[in-house]
Amino acid sequence: EAKCTNPRRRPEIKELTPEQLRDLFDAMKQLRNSEDKKNNWDSLVKIHIDNNEIAYGVPLFLPWNRYFIRQFEKKLQAINPTVVLPYWNWSLDSQAPEKSIVFTEEYFGKGGGWDDCIDTGQFAWTYSNVPSAHCVRRRFDKNPCLSAFYSPEALEIILGTSATYSEFYIRIGGPPLVTVHQSIGGDVGDLSKTSSPNDPLFWLHHCFIDMLWWNWQERNGEMGMDYGGSSN
Repeated sequence: EAKCTNPRRRPEIKELTPEQLRDLFDAMKQLRNSEDKKNNWDSLVKIHIDNNEIAYGVPLFLPWNRYFIRQFEKKLQAINPTVVLPYWNWSLDSQAPEKSIVFTEEYFGKGGGWDDCIDTGQFAWTYSNVPSAHCVRRRFDKNPCLSAFYSPEALEIILGTSATYSEFYIRIGGPPLVTVHQSIGGDVGDLSKTSSPNDPLFWLHHCFIDMLWWNWQERNGEMGMDYGGSSN
């Protein structure tokens, strides 16, 4: 049985040192600004748009998502091999998400500036060419606040009571996933659209979803590796 001999641990975003955070943001910015159209950030957004209908709301979602975020991480590591993609445990911020450190100037900013562009933080005035040229946007659904996310206790119920893969993917890929997208993206933001990977927070959010799946797999042993659904 093949096993990784020296696996890297993905940290929660708040665990990163200032130096690790700087390296992460620098690699992200270089990837965003890359002119290599086949391997830059926009290329991944296009993959997400093209595969949205077959990757979401189906059994394939969780393995597809794991593969997809790994491709993003590999592109960052091609720029800086020390970078590891962190996750954002938004459940810890669930009752007042807008107060999370991820929305501060030192991290990802809030957005909602002119034309709903992200106008603060490390990715202020970021532009994308997919699906067409535009600033990356956010519009908090209860501006200046956000709807509550799933709490740690609510996620624990899903983790502890989902008896099969099918049950788990349906539950975790429903409101826990979607609420974060729609609350932050609002009516016009990228996170509410198929172009959601344009927003840097997409990757941290989906990394957390993957971590929750890993947690469920670890709890369920051999059954945790079962997969119910088409591989198409």
